[in-house]
Amino acid sequence: MPSGVSSLAEAQKYRVSAGRLSVQWKGLLDVDAVSRELAALKTALADTSVKQVLVDTSQVTLCPEAARAHLVAVQKELSARGRRTAWLDARAAFRGMALWVMHLAQDPNGKAVSTAQQAEAWLGSNEAREAVASKMLVAK
Repeated sequence: MPSGVSSLAEAQKYRVSAGRLSVQWKGLLDVDAVSRELAALKTALADTSVKQVLVDTSQVTLCPEAARAHLVAVQKELSARGRRTAWLDARAAFRGMALWVMHLAQDPNGKAVSTAQQAEAWLGSNEAREAVASKMLVAK
């Protein structure tokens, strides 16, 4: 369990294994919840072995527009610490939200993915998001 994580619920949301921090958010992700999550995330990121972050939003039921701007702060924190991130959700609306967050955070090392396999591939690579997109356009 990451140091400083106080409850069992938080320990289940934030797991560190083999250099990866896995985060699973559930339910309503409002401004207060995002603020709490950012504080917990900063604590978990104190573990310097963490190089990759997988954010699973597949069980988030709602993220109001006001909270989305605060998610940019979450992504900026990840970017500032040099972490490669994948935001996992099969739902287009939540992947779109994650992509919006990454663009506003100006983080080329974050990507929205719809499957665990895509997350593994992204986290295991070292290319920037825009470089991958450019390759896809050239290949067509």
